[in-house]
Amino acid sequence: MMVCAAAQANDAILVAFDHDMKQLARRYGIGSGRFKRLSLIKFLCPEPMAAKRLEQAMSLIEHEWLVSSEKVARRLFVEVGKQFLRTNR
Repeated sequence: MMVCAAAQANDAILVAFDHDMKQLARRYGIGSGRFKRLSLIKFLCPEPMAAKRLEQAMSLIEHEWLVSSEKVARRLFVEVGKQFLRTNR
């Protein structure tokens, strides 16, 4: 959770492969509201595919980062799957 706090404090984007971040947060008593401004690129594809999928997703990620900069509470959330890219605004 230190990584999440550091990313949020520095307006950085966390890149994650672990799918149990919410479970870990609950285990350590961290509520769902603590990281509401955390920017995250979450990979849901196999690790060997990640570099190629990131390359394919980069224009979407850059666009979403620019769009999020126009908001008061900047936040980027992109999921990169084997056959999909998903963003939440």
